[in-house]
Amino acid sequence: MGQAVEIVLLERIRENPAALRDVKRDSAKYQELVGSIKAKGILNPPLGRKCVDPETNEEYIGLIDGLQRFNAAKDAGLTEIPMLLKDMDEGQVLEAQLATNLHKIETRPAEYAKQLNRLLSLNPFLTMQNLAENLSVSPSWLSERLGLVKLADSIAKMVDDGDICVSNANHLAKLPVEEQANFSDRAQTDSPQKFIPEVQARLGELRAAKREGRDAKPEEFQPVARLRKVTQIKDELVQGEVGKALCNKHALGTGEEGFAMAVKWLLQVDPDSIEVDRAKWEQRKAELEEAKERRKAEREAKKNAEAATKAAEAGTPA
Repeated sequence: MGQAVEIVLLERIRENPAALRDVKRDSAKYQELVGSIKAKGILNPPLGRKCVDPETNEEYIGLIDGLQRFNAAKDAGLTEIPMLLKDMDEGQVLEAQLATNLHKIETRPAEYAKQLNRLLSLNPFLTMQNLAENLSVSPSWLSERLGLVKLADSIAKMVDDGDICVSNANHLAKLPVEEQANFSDRAQTDSPQKFIPEVQARLGELRAAKREGRDAKPEEFQPVARLRKVTQIKDELVQGEVGKALCNKHALGTGEEGFAMAVKWLLQVDPDSIEVDRAKWEQRKAELEEAKERRKAEREAKKNAEAATKAAEAGTPA
């Protein structure tokens, strides 16, 4: 695999559309990087490869690793930067990106899992053991991370945005897609020590129901305690409107009752907050049921279409 450091015009460089990290320009770390590049230039050349646009035949440099440095160089006012250029095919590029981004905390876990899955599809003879060795991780870690591809898209986004920790996400992905939304709120707020046993219990119920040939007991709504945003608390401290409304609505007559309600409101488990959460949960449940029925109808329509096609090819009526 040949390689060389060359000076490349920034306008010739193209970002990878499947980048594993976002560029957070407003972060202090990124601004420090811009300042460093202004003062000292690029000290660690980004990794790239020479490519040709299949539509225009234009030659360009495809960025493999160094998205933050590339964008910081542009923001620092540079017009060219040194780059380490290597000859790589698509599979090698993807593996290099996965390896270089593995231990960077900004990497999006669910997107990383999708790219792992893509790498395996590009290399059908690549075993899990070999990939784990190439990335310097254990096969069990790799298996857990690949499990994230089973998350519903909306929940995968929560994982990539940092709203759900990877440990909770790994277990959430073990649930059927139609069950995941029922646990998404708890996945965001509960510790793994509390969340994982709840998921395991639900998985046990689903498996038992399947063995016994019955429908699983429906997942019930459970209020989730979570602290309100600081801005909401500050606004209430100044205005005091929510406290008055709760005390009047629920006929609170003592200071102890008022204080208890205030704590519940802070944790979003007061009666009004629970009512709102229950309505949202029921709406999500209805939407999931509709999606399930829609997928069932699509599968049935596809099955009928395939049967009609085979019948037509065989010269018999469907």
